[in-house]
Amino acid sequence: MRSVRGTRGRWYREASAYPQAVLHSGGRQLPVRIETVSDAATIARVSEAFLHKYAQWPNDARAMVRDEVLVTTLRLRPAKAP
Repeated sequence: MRSVRGTRGRWYREASAYPQAVLHSGGRQLPVRIETVSDAATIARVSEAFLHKYAQWPNDARAMVRDEVLVTTLRLRPAKAP
C-alpha cells in the first residue's frame, strides 16, 4: 500500500507511528504489523501493480507512482493477536 499524499497523508503518518493495526475484512479482524518497504525492487513491483490495476484511470495511476510517494510504500504482515 502507498499514500497518494506522500508523507503528508494522515493515515500514512498514523500507520508509521502505530505499526500494530487491525485489518477488517469480511467481518473478520486480522491483527497486522505495518512495515516500511525500502528495497527498490519491491517498490518497483508495487508501482507496476498500481499502473496495471488502475490502467483505466491513468491519472490516478500516475499519482501513485510519483517519486515523492514511493517512500510511503508499506507492507502488511500478520501479527499475533494481543
